[in-house]
Amino acid sequence: MAELFVGQQRSEMAILRSRGASAAQVVAMTVLQGVLLGLLALTGGIFLGRWIAQATGQARSFLAFGAGSGLRVEMTPAAIGYGLLGMGVLLFIQVLLPSLNAASQTIITYRQERARLLRAPGWQRYGIDMLLLLLAGYGFWVLNLQSRRALSGAAGVPDPLKNPLLLRVPAIGILAAALFTLRLVPRLMALLA
Repeated sequence: MAELFVGQQRSEMAILRSRGASAAQVVAMTVLQGVLLGLLALTGGIFLGRWIAQATGQARSFLAFGAGSGLRVEMTPAAIGYGLLGMGVLLFIQVLLPSLNAASQTIITYRQERARLLRAPGWQRYGIDMLLLLLAGYGFWVLNLQSRRALSGAAGVPDPLKNPLLLRVPAIGILAAALFTLRLVPRLMALLA
């Protein structure tokens, strides 16, 4: 959410910079908004987490809830401290660092950057998604061939539990399918539009 938040604010940051605001003022406003959003999320998370923990404590078995004693949920200062620490780390990484880059832009440099972003990403231009699809297809073919040989009782079949393809092929296949889908979605949306 923080990354989307900064991404939506980029145009406004560029306009503020073009109208005379310093980079420090723009960053301070963005960080203040991020802190308020983080505190709101932390407060809501505390109450929602307490409610979920109490509801979970009332479960006797799968989908069988009772009005028993339930769990006693305590919010310790250490838990709140960990929540604040997590919020601080996320604000630093996902709000402060991107907003430092965005605050250095004026409206002209922002528009120039947006014009460059209209090109397809590098993984699409160089066909990395297609290459990964081919690699996953080849890995699936090899696994399928090995399983047929193992089921037929052929000699010299490697141990399937020691085969590194068993873990790598599904991961590569999922990544390839996701990247290929990202290639098709804009075309599909243009067709629907």
